Amino acid sequence: MGIFNHSKATVLSDIISEYAERSPERNALKDGRREYSFGQVEHKATRLAQLMVEQYQIRKGDRVVFIAEKACELIIGIIATWKAGAIYVPVDVKNGKDRTAFIVENVKPTVVISEEAALQKFGSVLGGRPTISYEQIAELSETPSEWTYPGTILPGDVAIILHTSGSTGNPKGVILEHQSTITYFHAQNELMQFSERSRNVNHGPYHFDVSVQDTFLPLYFGSSVYIYRGFLVSTLVINLMIQERITHLIAVSSVLALITGEGNEIERLLETSLEAVMTGGENCDVKLINKWLETLPHLRFYNGYGPSECNSLCMAYHIERPDYERTRLFPIGQAFTGTQALLVNDNHKVIEGPNKKGILCIGGPQLLRAYWNLPEETDKATLYIEEERYYITGDLASRDEAGNYYFEGRNDNEVKIFGRRINLNEIRNALQKNEEIDYAVVGTVEVEGSPTIFAYVYQSKERVKVDPERTAEQLRKSLPDYMVPKYLFVSDQLIKTSTNKINEIEIRKAVAAHILDDVMTKYDVLEELEPVKSVA
Repeated sequence: MGIFNHSKATVLSDIISEYAERSPERNALKDGRREYSFGQVEHKATRLAQLMVEQYQIRKGDRVVFIAEKACELIIGIIATWKAGAIYVPVDVKNGKDRTAFIVENVKPTVVISEEAALQKFGSVLGGRPTISYEQIAELSETPSEWTYPGTILPGDVAIILHTSGSTGNPKGVILEHQSTITYFHAQNELMQFSERSRNVNHGPYHFDVSVQDTFLPLYFGSSVYIYRGFLVSTLVINLMIQERITHLIAVSSVLALITGEGNEIERLLETSLEAVMTGGENCDVKLINKWLETLPHLRFYNGYGPSECNSLCMAYHIERPDYERTRLFPIGQAFTGTQALLVNDNHKVIEGPNKKGILCIGGPQLLRAYWNLPEETDKATLYIEEERYYITGDLASRDEAGNYYFEGRNDNEVKIFGRRINLNEIRNALQKNEEIDYAVVGTVEVEGSPTIFAYVYQSKERVKVDPERTAEQLRKSLPDYMVPKYLFVSDQLIKTSTNKINEIEIRKAVAAHILDDVMTKYDVLEELEPVKSVA
């Protein structure tokens, strides 16, 4: 079967080629509806790449947008895109049409690929561009093809553009090269140890960077991947893991909590082949990690960290046993092989020594090339220290005496919900496009253990009253569902500072108190707030 890190592919177009040649009948993909062997995936992807080049006139560097409904055919289409020398650009299938339209116009794809139903749903914003459906991909021949790409695909070519929430009010595209992604694969696999005998389950949506971890990383090392399309219910997921003999699990902390459920279900995994778990993406409850290691003491369990700009994961910490006395979160560990981590202050001066808080910066070959069509944003997000290029994550961290880093929060308006990075300014800007709204404040509050987005909107007394339901519907045109505030407050009152400036900090505190206690005891100026409106 080979050792865990034997893959020699230097470009993603060859991600499974050697396995298709060596063990073509071995399973590569399953999604509960269809399944494909490595040979079938390789041959279908090659035929689709030929179709894309010869019929759709795709050229090196062209973009292919995927409205990323989960399916085996999605993965075949992505590999075909790389084989055609093009760039994979995923879009959330749950996006509002305005947001999808922005991304389509931003990257100007040559072709758009998805399920036929999704292509019809978004047809009005695709600008008449050619489309390829999953149904067409499923019908492609699985026999070997002699076709090869007529040019040369280089490690430094662009492979992926992932859009993240942006402070500018629009999503921004993170440009990743073949070589940066493959460098990341090798670095993370020093921990995960995927091999040709491994079986992984995908939970991450494909517009989200965790899908790079839980689909393309295992495929690169010859592992089989099950694309889970069902509900995240503990019993269902664990039944699947047992049935499919899953050996590896990668899940953001909130998804891991859903899989855990009440905790008793995971005891059933004792008799399975599960070897390794990687979590992260947001703060993970110590009690949750203790439960997994208490129940499954043989596991290699890692707490990871990394933004899309660093290929989704760039550091991790191996948690070897439960820690019942721990009073702070587990560390996010140390940088992967070949990657550098350091802390800087607000003036971008390096912070030396342990137990000091600073802004976490990441350097090395895993970094993004740039943001798509945003040179100023790229410049703001990067700095050079001793000729090494670093990405300024915006995350606050500290480092202990052993060199392990701890996540300490953010220094801006970004939050993470279900592992997804959300810039609250993007929600604010979407709200303020409404002509009935004069000012908007957006924040989050913990409701039943989960971060929940709320918005407070101000309008002058002369205006027509803002309608929460209509406002939410307008937001869904430009924001994905998970970014639409669950609570929306409408008022003609504002809290101000002694210098007559709007006091957003106090407004957020007041609204959070109202959500949690349904009372307003401290902020008399907000007494005219509407009752809590659930709009999601």
